[in-house]
Amino acid sequence: MKTVHSERIKKGLEKKGWANVMKQYQDAFKEQFGEYKLKEFTFEYEGSEMKGRVAIAHNGNALGKLHVIYENGVWKMNER
Repeated sequence: MKTVHSERIKKGLEKKGWANVMKQYQDAFKEQFGEYKLKEFTFEYEGSEMKGRVAIAHNGNALGKLHVIYENGVWKMNER
């Protein structure tokens, strides 16, 4: 979790504490997907060389799109 967020988002998450952030994400995924496997998800990128969105689907059902940016040589999520 510490490495996937942009610097802007990471600053806000650090205030909550990484253990709390991880638990929040794990609880949300278990509530929505139960005992899921990563292979049940698909990801598709749309955008430019520096920013865009990643569309996510679970078992073929669209879930939404995450904003991403290219920061310090790697792709990062730019939202919570």
